[in-house]
Amino acid sequence: MSWKTYTIKEKTDLTVSAYVKGRFKLSSRDIQGLFRKKRVKVNSRVAHSKRPLKVGDVLTVQLPQDKDYGMTVEKGPIDVIYEDKHTLVINKPPFMLVHPTGQTKEHTLSNFVAGYYAKKGVVHKIRPAHRLDRDTSGCILFGKTKEAQQYYSEQMQQGHIARVYRGFVQGELTNTDWETINEPIGVDPIHDNRRCVDEFGQEAQTRYRVLDESGKCEVADKAAVGTSSSGTVDSAVDGTADRGSVPVIPANATYIEFTIPTGRTHQIRVHMAHIGHPVVGDAMYGRREKPYTRQCLHAYELQFVPFGQTEVISVKAELPENFGREKKNTWVLP
Repeated sequence: MSWKTYTIKEKTDLTVSAYVKGRFKLSSRDIQGLFRKKRVKVNSRVAHSKRPLKVGDVLTVQLPQDKDYGMTVEKGPIDVIYEDKHTLVINKPPFMLVHPTGQTKEHTLSNFVAGYYAKKGVVHKIRPAHRLDRDTSGCILFGKTKEAQQYYSEQMQQGHIARVYRGFVQGELTNTDWETINEPIGVDPIHDNRRCVDEFGQEAQTRYRVLDESGKCEVADKAAVGTSSSGTVDSAVDGTADRGSVPVIPANATYIEFTIPTGRTHQIRVHMAHIGHPVVGDAMYGRREKPYTRQCLHAYELQFVPFGQTEVISVKAELPENFGREKKNTWVLP
């Protein structure tokens, strides 16, 4: 078990349970378990959940630790872009599910993350903070601890984690300023594995703009503070910056950058198809022609405040040189 101790330094109207829940980003179920097992103390005495806190109180909490990974542990390709004791960001390859689902219990990114943890001799349940489609590559964020997972879940819901995508769409677009698609998305009435614009669906907003052939646009300037083989970790400040390498842009296509204030299933793919510019290589919402083997969509950047920190960082995964033309399952180890 992990013990955390805090001294209440400012006046508060919170009860012990409310303070612990907010401070450690725990669920209501977790809070009930802590008090039921008497793992919360104030001034060295077991505390009642409704006890009000006052300045000078010393709060001690015994937080549970993970005992397993929650899934099969597998050795596999892991490209770490950013890591600290609470957080992990991976550059996901295409043709790989993020998490086991349905009949697929193995060979997912989460199985390989479990293998990565096991190799390091640590135990963390696998907690992706969001998802990427199977054939979409790029940045994906994991919380190592339950507190970090809850924190990132709240940050996502509140729109405090900026997700930037890059990709190719069919046809010619010219807007270098941001344009917004604000159309609700629901389940396709015929194919339940697809989504469509539906007036009764969930709110969905996609912002997009055209990048030039060098991949430049007005963005937050970056002062690099870390790097991996295929990505960088930066501290963000205002300004202008080059946004990375650009693979060959297909004929009759446009290089686009996207942000998604909402995160619906297939959101970018559905919205771009809806306005007549489906993502290149997207067989579900457009068409796929050789040499493309998957949709040309890449989760290029995450901007967020890591759990336990106060400054925004930018984590980037550069587009692969053979973007959209990768051979299937080249990531599988022998």
